[in-house]
Amino acid sequence: MLNRSKKRNGCYFWVNGSSDEIRYVAVKASPKVNWKTHIIWRSLKNVKCIDSFHGNNEILGAGSSTGNISLLSVKHPEFQAVVTPGYARPCNSLAFSETEHLVAGFAKSRNESSLKLWDLNSLLSDPKSSPLMQSSTLDGVSSVCYKKDTPLLLTGSTSRSVHIIDTRQQLDSVSSVNTQYYSNIVVDPFSPNYFAANSYDGDIAIFDTRYFKSDNYLQIILRNENKKPKNPQLFALKYSEWKPGQLAVLSNNSITLRQLLPCVNGNEGSANNSVFVNYEKKYPVKPNSQCSGIDFFTPSTAFPTHVQILGVINEQPKLFSVHDEVIPFSFNPYNDLIFSFKEKLYPLNSSPFNTLSDVPQFDVSEFVDENSFDSSSSCSSKVFLTTRNNSINSEDSAHEVLLSYNRVLGSDIQGTILDRVKKGYQFDSQKNSELVSDLYLKDLWSWIHLSHRQSEESLFGDTGDTDFSYQGALGIWFMDTELTSMSDVFEAKESKFLEKKILRLARDVIERLDLDIFTSIQTKRPLRQLALLACGLGMSNDDLLLEIRRLIRKNEHVKAAGLALFHGKIENVVRILSSGNELEKTISTAVAGYITSQGLSNFGSDSLWKEMSRNLSTELEDPYLRAIFAYVSNSDWRDVLDEVSLSLKDRLGIALRFLPDDDLSNYLCDLCHTTVQSGDPEGLLLTGLTPLGMELLQNYIDHTSDVQTAALIAAFVVPKKFLDKRAEDWTESYRELLNRWKLYRERAKFDIFRTELSKNHTGEITRKATEPSIRIICNFCRKPIFPFSNRNECNNLPTPIQRGVSKAGPAKHLGKSCPHCGQPLPKCSVCGFSLGDEDVPQKDDFSQKPQNYVKEVNLQKSRFGLWFSFCLNCGHGAHASHASEWFSTHTICPVPNCDCECKLK
Repeated sequence: MLNRSKKRNGCYFWVNGSSDEIRYVAVKASPKVNWKTHIIWRSLKNVKCIDSFHGNNEILGAGSSTGNISLLSVKHPEFQAVVTPGYARPCNSLAFSETEHLVAGFAKSRNESSLKLWDLNSLLSDPKSSPLMQSSTLDGVSSVCYKKDTPLLLTGSTSRSVHIIDTRQQLDSVSSVNTQYYSNIVVDPFSPNYFAANSYDGDIAIFDTRYFKSDNYLQIILRNENKKPKNPQLFALKYSEWKPGQLAVLSNNSITLRQLLPCVNGNEGSANNSVFVNYEKKYPVKPNSQCSGIDFFTPSTAFPTHVQILGVINEQPKLFSVHDEVIPFSFNPYNDLIFSFKEKLYPLNSSPFNTLSDVPQFDVSEFVDENSFDSSSSCSSKVFLTTRNNSINSEDSAHEVLLSYNRVLGSDIQGTILDRVKKGYQFDSQKNSELVSDLYLKDLWSWIHLSHRQSEESLFGDTGDTDFSYQGALGIWFMDTELTSMSDVFEAKESKFLEKKILRLARDVIERLDLDIFTSIQTKRPLRQLALLACGLGMSNDDLLLEIRRLIRKNEHVKAAGLALFHGKIENVVRILSSGNELEKTISTAVAGYITSQGLSNFGSDSLWKEMSRNLSTELEDPYLRAIFAYVSNSDWRDVLDEVSLSLKDRLGIALRFLPDDDLSNYLCDLCHTTVQSGDPEGLLLTGLTPLGMELLQNYIDHTSDVQTAALIAAFVVPKKFLDKRAEDWTESYRELLNRWKLYRERAKFDIFRTELSKNHTGEITRKATEPSIRIICNFCRKPIFPFSNRNECNNLPTPIQRGVSKAGPAKHLGKSCPHCGQPLPKCSVCGFSLGDEDVPQKDDFSQKPQNYVKEVNLQKSRFGLWFSFCLNCGHGAHASHASEWFSTHTICPVPNCDCECKLK
């Protein structure tokens, strides 16, 4: 049995019947699908049904075959309240309402109602509390389910009927229908008027509650093709909360996914056959395996672009892919877009001559809340969704305002990626920071440069099994360096197991580096200092003064004042601003007046000053001035943290220096949730280059399609620190893009640098080497001439055959013949020696170089000079050095009677 948590945090409640336990788990999809258990509730026997309430304290209800209902708390796992019925009989179904009510359906009893409703808060304080309501009928109840956001309750009765009950009144039926489909009732979250239920033999029916008082309440019946009359089983029906109309069914150890859509040709008001199956897919389960639960899964609940079905197979999670149908669409020459769905065409522009910028973005007003960056993200200010409704009355005026191709291609991400590649956008993070124009990517690459240097220099020292390299503030503060999802953040927040160990390691690192990093709060100071150091914020007092002086020399007085404020040097703010321009001097006077009144005056009220400061903090454009006035208006750092115009790096530094422990934990959790969901690249300072950071990068790609940056960043830690399927996909996409552009040299450099980055602390290469794409083969036996060693395969460089060495056998193959069949190798068309011979003349000019330099360069040059080279036009070959020397002065092939002219000259 498997139910997804209603808090949308990526966790699930899994009933492990073989061990009599319920687990609160997350799914780790990379590198291997597995459970990550957060909480285990044991000694829960014969659980038949579960449901959860998603309040601040998530509550799980579990009904058993004896009728007992166990109430369990996620926030306080040790808590358990047991509700006992008057007469022992199975509890078949549970449902929580938005109004904090619990409804339970029981098997039939002669002496007690089978449908009861309790107040949840009363049960938590006293499990023996009496029900608020109970049904007057004694028929057994097999299923209960609330309609979304309503007080209406759907119940399936063992008397073969389905009832709609208004829980604001007594638990008596408002309307009902007699039907054999009354078990496992589930409501469509996108269309609450529809619900699904199944019969005893596994057939499924879709109902429409609007037609309960007529005979047209059945929309469609889905027959079960896997019927087992002697032992019918249907474990679960689940509607997707991310894709309208998707219904997953677990029946007789078989999983089926159906896409249900409304008919477009049905008459308005007609109910019969108003729903049809658009497509159906079956997922086979091996005969010797047992599937005990299903639900829908997505790696990111904020942007569920990759929805899958999660099945529990032999008590282990398994993911099944869900492939959506392809919707045909087309542009016309005037940039109008039209697409087809079912039997209709949907044009997205009514004007025949609108420009590309006039095409509405699928009614942005409906989608902006779901798909735009969160307002609290510092990256959000870069994204604007706009629509223009200008109508163009003539074809001439339409062509006059068409966007130029330079303007269109200039903002296209592929054009940006190509331009970066040509400028050398690779693994030199410092150079990358200079190349990108995006300020947030600049800061990100600067942080990666810092983290890479810290890792290369072993700045954090030998910390045993705890690796602080490439960590963000989140993993260090929560003392968990392997965060994979937001559910891991939840677990780390509650766990104190490693606190002493990590604090000791952090203290050792800070003491060894002899750093005096400022933090106003003293609790867990080593962790705060280590997090500041890892994020590039670990400046000592001397470094801070040097940075402030540098900013003042550049006439950036406001930024220097903000930096002083964020390090607790409030008195320096006035001095710095007073050395600026006239406006800054005026502002310094205002700030000085408030600081003086706060410290020295005991008269009067400063409410007027606070109000004026708050107004200034919202009206000023400079983020540092806004932050200064946000602080002086109330002396509360939380007001500064709410200033989203500040960079995430600055806000993170303020939080680590000034917030108490609990406030800091909550702030980091909220900030992490926001940045990961919005895909803000600056959020990597918070998550670090961890699996959770890979989730952030995936959301970043979903927003920007910048697979290049994601692939480069991921290569610093994948596969050296962990494996991640998403990072591998980004890498392959980027490699294919470079190959498509015929940038083979850049792609080869990308592979070589990735290999270098994959070396661990022992020097071992953790990445599987890229196979050579070209091999020289014998014209006779068609086998490779050069034996590639592992080392050479990594470098993609062939080693010339040594004299007397032959993998094929006889020593008579002295490098002048194929090592496999013995046939002679081609001869160099310039010198006449065999292409496999090492004793060939080469031109060297090292007369003015030191002897050591001569030896080293001569060795490298001679190795390259012995490479095979062939003309792709005439097929004649030569040693690489000889071909280069010949064609430096000639254009015609050196072979007599060959008129082939080199086309590269």
